[in-house]
Amino acid sequence: MKKSPRNALIRPTSGTNSASPTGVSPTTSSHHDQRSPPHSFLARFAASGAFQEKLLNLRGLIFDLDGTLGDTLPVCFTAFRITFRHYLNRHYSDKQIRAMFGPTEEGIFQDMFPDFWEEACAMYLSEYRRAHQNCREPFPGIPEALAILKRLGLRTAIVTGKGPGSARISLEEMGLAEAFDTVEAGSPRGGIKPECMRKVLEAWGLPADQVACVGDAPSDIRSAHEIC
Repeated sequence: MKKSPRNALIRPTSGTNSASPTGVSPTTSSHHDQRSPPHSFLARFAASGAFQEKLLNLRGLIFDLDGTLGDTLPVCFTAFRITFRHYLNRHYSDKQIRAMFGPTEEGIFQDMFPDFWEEACAMYLSEYRRAHQNCREPFPGIPEALAILKRLGLRTAIVTGKGPGSARISLEEMGLAEAFDTVEAGSPRGGIKPECMRKVLEAWGLPADQVACVGDAPSDIRSAHEIC
């Protein structure tokens, strides 16, 4: 996850050639990012003729949250840093905090503060909402793209490694709380994105080759390919 992400639009396929005529290849929008604000490419692509052709077999999209829908990573770092300073009187860098990612916030606090993790998590969520006042908008193009997808009748979901509390706060603060059919949060025991993606497919009753995954990190691509 990056502050200035380059989204990957991936459609899991059962074959080895992911750039099939009707598929969405696992590529990035890097050359578009050089010419326009981050994520405006996504809205233009969703409105393009090329995307309309790919929609012939596409019935749903699964989105990552942090670094994909908005610049929420600094919010995470700030809330973690304040909470750790309060309980440990120690400063943690962004890199040190990022290295803890995998489990949800609940899992991180259960590991670090087993006797009072609920108290620490409550403080984190309070600071998370406070820090989100500096991130009140999603990336440019995201609301327009989601509106286009909804108008075209495509299902949309979020699969994130965040806990349910912070995921809900981010969606509320960025005005996206009603934009998705389903939101699947992470697990205190570690990353479970492929499992969550399968859960979404089962709920939708769709095969993997009719659903695309949108994310900002190689791990999002790997998770999507695991459900092929």
